[in-house]
Amino acid sequence: VARAFCAEQIPFFGWTWLPKREFTASVIPHPSPVNRFWNRPENVEIVREFFRAALEEENKEKST
Repeated sequence: VARAFCAEQIPFFGWTWLPKREFTASVIPHPSPVNRFWNRPENVEIVREFFRAALEEENKEKST
């Protein structure tokens, strides 16, 4: 998926402006049973915190 959006060099959980697509994006590991990243509880917590912060930021922007 990252390749399709020209985002192959974006580190996981970092936000980056993609000028070719004209939007800001982030990359997370693919949620697949084959991807072993998801087998570690500490990684799941990292993802949970990432999405919590992203949703909080989105809610702040909508309320202003």
